[in-house]
Amino acid sequence: MYQQAITRGVSAKLNDCYLEYKQPELIDIGAARHQHDAYVATLQDLGLKVTVLPEDDDLPDCCFVEDSAVVTESFALITNMGTSERNGEREVVAEFLTRDLKGIRMQPPAQLEGGDVLRIGRTLYVGLSSRTNREGINFLRHISSDHGYTVVETPVVGALHLKTAVTYAGKGVVVCSAAMRPIMENLLEGMDIFVPPLTEEGGANVLNVNDTTVIPAGYPHVAEALMVRGLTLRELDISEFEKAEAGLTCMSILF
Repeated sequence: MYQQAITRGVSAKLNDCYLEYKQPELIDIGAARHQHDAYVATLQDLGLKVTVLPEDDDLPDCCFVEDSAVVTESFALITNMGTSERNGEREVVAEFLTRDLKGIRMQPPAQLEGGDVLRIGRTLYVGLSSRTNREGINFLRHISSDHGYTVVETPVVGALHLKTAVTYAGKGVVVCSAAMRPIMENLLEGMDIFVPPLTEEGGANVLNVNDTTVIPAGYPHVAEALMVRGLTLRELDISEFEKAEAGLTCMSILF
């Protein structure tokens, strides 16, 4: 059961965020901040103690706090991000996390971003992506094996991060893009894999918070499929962040 979450405020320069797949669209900073406030309020309403770290207007992507660390009950791995310009985002996060957790710093040539780490039970599925390399995966494997975790290298196809395309919704249900389905079916034997229609692939990024699954607004087929599977849902509008290639998991670290 998660008890706490870290989030971080929205930079005034969010429109300068790093994009890999999407063409730039104008992000309404005021609307983004309003959506972020609603995100924080939802986590609080679901019983989490939420720490909102201050935004930094020199770091456009700073609100996507997930990428800067991988946190378990035993350690906080401060990552070496695949976009080196983003590494300045780590320090505020590291300072907070290492107050109570053992801090470990990833060193080059290892690269890894938290958006590539999908945790299901004691298994960490780690995406081999444009942002995470094999050295980064092996680094995480080495430190996590002593704490009872298994790391599974997972190729990423057609997505920025693994969790852009594959997330755990709860109750044995995984939401997965069509491109990633063949890979995940081989890795997740016995799990219920739901593939949204191509028009709703953005709905593959959901956030499981204990007994509730938070889903992005605007994906009715995803909502219906998860409700039929008995999941309790909360829906949030994150449309401004989707312009930045982001999803629900990007904006918090749960622990």
